[in-house]
Amino acid sequence: MTTRRFIRRFRRATVPPLSLRGSLRGAFTLVELLTVIAIIGILAGILIPVTSKVRLKAQRMDSIANLRSLGMAVALFTNDNKDKLPGPLDNTQYAYRNGKQTQLSYWLAEHMGFPIKTNERIQILGHSRFFSQYGRTRTDLENYTAYVTNHKVYRGGVANESPWGWDKGDEHKRTPKPLHTVDNPTRAIAIMEIDQELLTDVGGQVGTKSPEKPIFDDGRAVLFFDWHVKVVPFSVKMGNNK
Repeated sequence: MTTRRFIRRFRRATVPPLSLRGSLRGAFTLVELLTVIAIIGILAGILIPVTSKVRLKAQRMDSIANLRSLGMAVALFTNDNKDKLPGPLDNTQYAYRNGKQTQLSYWLAEHMGFPIKTNERIQILGHSRFFSQYGRTRTDLENYTAYVTNHKVYRGGVANESPWGWDKGDEHKRTPKPLHTVDNPTRAIAIMEIDQELLTDVGGQVGTKSPEKPIFDDGRAVLFFDWHVKVVPFSVKMGNNK
């Protein structure tokens, strides 16, 4: 076999047909594919933490906005009732209005824009993360508490006074008090987000029908008696307004 004939046969065996040559030119090599995968991994590592921070910030704003709405509703109530706060109230406040007079949702429904109907159960307390995380159905939410009310503040220099009126106390404790009698309202906690890790001096360990852990990693959202809201450290306790 001549050298020229051998080269001709070798070319026929190794060179792909014209129909495949274009597709081979456009294909990824293994190195290129691995490079693309690595780039995607790097971008994901950058974007996921950023997205999580944005989501947490939005949830915090939602939580604070909800407590501000409650504060505005209480302020409207006191304005309509000669400065008297709504109550008497239970320590724990449920996410749904259940018709009980010991719930803020009973007293504030009208001031929050909800119609007053007998035995109507509607979502009224708690922010969106609370509802999405702890309540998949209305039945679940009806059994969960969203907030705890403070029944131990200083009034006229006297400790352990209940400004809301405590539903389990004697006649004096059951009677809601005027807002202006609360000492240092800018420091007096009115309402705090509830969870099972929360220990207070207004009733001890909270019930099991509450979130297992705090909503946020750095504190709990709190409404004060001057109706401002902020997230306070876990070390902050009820009754700290002397």
